[in-house]
Amino acid sequence: MKKKDLEYIEQHRKIYRRVIQEATRRENNNYISSSKNKWKVAWQIINKELGKSFINNKNIELRWEKNKISNPRATAELFNSYFVEIIEKLTDQNSGTHTTYNMTNLKINTCPQTILINPVSENEV
Repeated sequence: MKKKDLEYIEQHRKIYRRVIQEATRRENNNYISSSKNKWKVAWQIINKELGKSFINNKNIELRWEKNKISNPRATAELFNSYFVEIIEKLTDQNSGTHTTYNMTNLKINTCPQTILINPVSENEV
């Protein structure tokens, strides 16, 4: 390439760089002015420009019965099944001590603007 061609390309690179900087500045200003927490957004923009990630993404790895589980979906399913099973165990332990509601002695005042849910026992659930 000729020297004139290289100068021409360099000149347009500078123009392009200035246009990109101005567009970024305007976008950031609009983003800051439209946000509720301006300081937080400003620091997010600063960290983004510096290359720091403000999203904290942690990979969860569980050990369950000699297995390592790192798949997010499998981890969520494992947590869900654990909490379902623990509720079943707790209700089984407390089934003898739980008293049922006596609905005949319960006086209920109604209001047309509210929703009322009657109490139920765990057997009914």
